[in-house]
Amino acid sequence: MFFSLASLAVLLPAVLGQIVDVPLEIESIEALFTSAQLVPELLPTFTPTWGLHFSFDNSTDNSAGQSLTVAQVATPPTLHLYTTNTTTASPFYTLMMVDADVIGTDESVGQTRHWLVNDVSVSGTGETLAVNIANATAITDYAGPFPAAGSGPHRYCLFLYAQPSTFQAPSDLSTPGTPLANNWDFAGYVNSTGLGPLVAGTFYIVEQGTATASIPAIPTVVSSTLSLAKASAASAAGMGTQTGSAASPSGSSGSGSGSHSGAMSNAVSAVGVMAVAGLLGAMLL
Repeated sequence: MFFSLASLAVLLPAVLGQIVDVPLEIESIEALFTSAQLVPELLPTFTPTWGLHFSFDNSTDNSAGQSLTVAQVATPPTLHLYTTNTTTASPFYTLMMVDADVIGTDESVGQTRHWLVNDVSVSGTGETLAVNIANATAITDYAGPFPAAGSGPHRYCLFLYAQPSTFQAPSDLSTPGTPLANNWDFAGYVNSTGLGPLVAGTFYIVEQGTATASIPAIPTVVSSTLSLAKASAASAAGMGTQTGSAASPSGSSGSGSGSHSGAMSNAVSAVGVMAVAGLLGAMLL
């Protein structure tokens, strides 16, 4: 039976507080950043330790790659993290959102800064952690995306960086209320301020009108889809008889059985196939 990428990649809204397979979530986010060409266009590598989700209505749990409208993203999202380890990497974090524009954009000319918040904290004791910005320092308040009509599907990236104790905001970005900026050197800011590591990231897509140029579509794959791929991979491997040789995925404990590792590796391979199929407009078997 044949399935289109669209049917496999449909995003099903989930309720906040859902149970998430965190290692698979990490694999999903890494694969999505690669399929959307954010790696290596914007980031040379991306190995998050937490899964970052967002909600614009305080009830819908959105994961990476979702297409949303300008109206849906007009106000700041609520952010939360999925993790198997509640030990935080730092007392404070820096949150930022940038518009990486469409696939194929020359990121060396800079990005549009839509949100920059210092001294963000993380709290919680379970699998789901809250990202707290109420008492943080909002250098650039959240500016809702509004891409030009016909410019194609823009990739809006949310990043959470560990903020070192030595962190000092640069003079031009130390005052709350600094407005949105175009052609901002996102990578330069991270490097000059000593931020890191990048503990979590996600992105969503906003497009207005129909693209006036031929721009590759951005595949959208979520954990629920990957779970199906994982189950299929396990079945193809003889229900756990195949021993995996791949290294543990970033963010996972690596203590699972060989059969689990094999299933995870096959699941990631499935994501890669889906990404290529999406970019080429092909159909998946």
